[in-house]
Amino acid sequence: GPVLTDQGNFILDWKFDPVKIVNWFDVNRTLKLVPGKINQFVLSP
Repeated sequence: GPVLTDQGNFILDWKFDPVKIVNWFDVNRTLKLVPGKINQFVLSP
């Protein structure tokens, strides 16, 4: 689950279904639109 930093921010490690084909460009774009989010990293296999 999510973890809190010292400043009270959430860190979330999200694992995607390895069998399903994922459009990483769309995932990254959607995450960028989350209000209040500081940063994201999308690492594809």
